[in-house]
Amino acid sequence: MTRRSLTPNQLAECAALKSIYFEKKDALGLTQELAAERLGMTQASFSHYLNGRNGLNLEFAIKAAGLLEVPVSAFSPRLAVKLSQASAPADLDDRILGDVRVRSGEQVKKPAPQESKGSHGYPVISWSSLSTAFLPTGGIPIEIIEGFVSTTENAGSDGVWIRVKGPSMRADVAPSFPEGTLILVALEAAQPEDGRFYLFRNEAGEFVFRRFLTEGSATYLLPLNQAFQPEPYGDSWRVIGRVVDAKMPGL
Repeated sequence: MTRRSLTPNQLAECAALKSIYFEKKDALGLTQELAAERLGMTQASFSHYLNGRNGLNLEFAIKAAGLLEVPVSAFSPRLAVKLSQASAPADLDDRILGDVRVRSGEQVKKPAPQESKGSHGYPVISWSSLSTAFLPTGGIPIEIIEGFVSTTENAGSDGVWIRVKGPSMRADVAPSFPEGTLILVALEAAQPEDGRFYLFRNEAGEFVFRRFLTEGSATYLLPLNQAFQPEPYGDSWRVIGRVVDAKMPGL
């Protein structure tokens, strides 16, 4: 059977993806063999996408974007439009988007966390999107996702990167989380532990990123910037999740 030739646009998409892969592979510690393994395919199949033998499809594009930490639009504006307009295909498996299931126009309940080794890709959202991200129905609307960033830390299937806003967690010595820092939050409602960092929400719907501090019988939400005051922790606050990783701006 004769293989159908790709259109010029499809070839350009493959070439753009190949360029991004070679630009980022060293920084991400990738080889074609390792990339193919993480994408759930053979090295030959991955090579066919890079070299324009097979046209890009939505499922592969989503996986590749998560692996390379770029939006789909970086190599395929066509598929980026398709992704924003339509729900994710029903046959996409739970590995897509680093085990985070999202669909356009709806929130989708994600599968339970599974033990995994290697790199995990998690969605990035802005601080201003928090109230939209953490709805009672669960799941993250794809419209608010800025991209995907990989990490070796496992934040479970509900992990999400959040871009820090404001100077309250910036300090002159480590640890310090200046504005723009990405914090990886593993969503959990457990009792906070002394000295750990968490994302909290109060009854008014306001979110704060703070260190949990215990002093005797009193507990506080502690900002690292001394210009900000600690706040007593009580029933008006609840834990959204624990911070398990961070990436500073520019790194």
